[in-house]
Amino acid sequence: MFSQSETALADRLPVGVFVCDADGLYAYVNRRWSEVTGLSAEKAVPQGWIDVIETDDRRRVEEQWRKAVLSGIPFSAEYKCQRIDGSTVWVQSEAVAERNDAGDVVGFLGAIIDITGRKAVENENKWLKNLFKRAQKTEALGALASRIVHDFNNILGGIMGFSELAIREAETAGQNTENMERVLKSSARAKDLINQIVLYNTDFGSSDDQVRLNAVIEDTMKIIRAMVPATIEVGRSIARKPVTVSMPVSLVQQVLVNICVNSVQMIEPEKGRITIGLGQVKVTEAMLKKLSINGGPESNGAGGYLSWHGMIQPGDYAKMWIKDTGRHASAMQFAPAGAEMDWEDIPEDHTGEEGGLRMIAARDTILEHNGALRIESGPRRGTRYEVFLPLADTVGTAANSEESDEDVPTGHQERILCIDDEQDLVEIMCTQLSNIGYLCTGVSDAESALDTFRSEPRSWDLVITDQTMPGWTGMELAKEFHAIRPELPIIITSGFSMDIDRQIAREHGVKRFLRKPCSSSNLAHAVYQALDAA
Repeated sequence: MFSQSETALADRLPVGVFVCDADGLYAYVNRRWSEVTGLSAEKAVPQGWIDVIETDDRRRVEEQWRKAVLSGIPFSAEYKCQRIDGSTVWVQSEAVAERNDAGDVVGFLGAIIDITGRKAVENENKWLKNLFKRAQKTEALGALASRIVHDFNNILGGIMGFSELAIREAETAGQNTENMERVLKSSARAKDLINQIVLYNTDFGSSDDQVRLNAVIEDTMKIIRAMVPATIEVGRSIARKPVTVSMPVSLVQQVLVNICVNSVQMIEPEKGRITIGLGQVKVTEAMLKKLSINGGPESNGAGGYLSWHGMIQPGDYAKMWIKDTGRHASAMQFAPAGAEMDWEDIPEDHTGEEGGLRMIAARDTILEHNGALRIESGPRRGTRYEVFLPLADTVGTAANSEESDEDVPTGHQERILCIDDEQDLVEIMCTQLSNIGYLCTGVSDAESALDTFRSEPRSWDLVITDQTMPGWTGMELAKEFHAIRPELPIIITSGFSMDIDRQIAREHGVKRFLRKPCSSSNLAHAVYQALDAA
């Protein structure tokens, strides 16, 4: 055993020290050992130290310790200790046998160090590696989805376009159009479903786009209903008054879908309800003091928590809210932006890690657009998400929102060059525009389109080009046309990818962007607006 001076020295060491006899029974621990484990010296000896080891690790550590005692080999183990105050600490323990002159084991001298910080870094690195692998997989799936969606939208565009033309011809001939209208209606449902993939792989708009949240939410609810199992109801409470913000349509949809998917997984496998609401609110200083908290999460006084993310100023805001009847939200969803997470405590299930990632994505999008997010959750109360976004100064329209079939604008013999590598889509587009008063020429090859344009550059009033074609992009063609005719208005269409710098596009004459498949009404309005803006 240590002398008094040796004991005093051991108590000054930055590592925990323990001494045990040949049977493995503790005889001494220093002050640091007690600080790390939370167990007093009196309770540690002779075998009280085993009780502080977490249940999951206890059997393993006991077996390793017994083997060391019986054989005299060095002992080495990492394990978690459950302290009396309820906290958990990771410990690395090392011990070597002390032998007499005859070589017999007479005891063990060991040390422990607190490795909680190191384990946290290891767990975070592991989590980040898993996240990186998942991101790589998602990227690969996104590339595959891009190809599938592009091709599917071209096929769907043909179905919808020829259906519209067939209905028009049948109506002119006084024939029944019911079956063709059913085909068109089914195609519209397919279009809504394919948008679910588009949401996560493209951005149709810039932060300057003004969108009416009323219409965007209505459209997005079609996608959400298709994703939600029949055991979960989806309700709404949307203001009649137009609520307009400056934010790309796709990002609004992503925020809504991310939160709603998270809510679905909080409800499953039980029955439940998700309600989506929209209104306007005037945020005052007093309201901000009442709503916001510092650092969160904080208790809401009902066994749950609330958190506030974002720094907003008093003013007029759109307020979207999503309320679910699911389980209590995970701690990760309450972490304030920039907060350090205890990665070890994030559960490996959809309510923790993936749910938290969805909420981080939604939160960051909201904050990037000068908004704020408030989350409140509690047992038997579900979770309520409130999204605050600054109202736009003027009313705009959602990019590519469905235009009314009534009052479709007509042309006055303006000449339009239509370019798409899908011959059927070129034919449909030209027929649709010819029916409402335009003179159209269709080309299914980019090089041929350039030659056609160069031969008579002053004879064209508008160019409509697909974005993705063999050997060319619509943006590359737009630059070529603009170099020849700077005042020429251009429309770019796409079945999926619209990875374009909108400011550069506008500088090269692009007036409108259209997502395929688009209805004849949408096409007519886009052409009218592009010509009017020229």
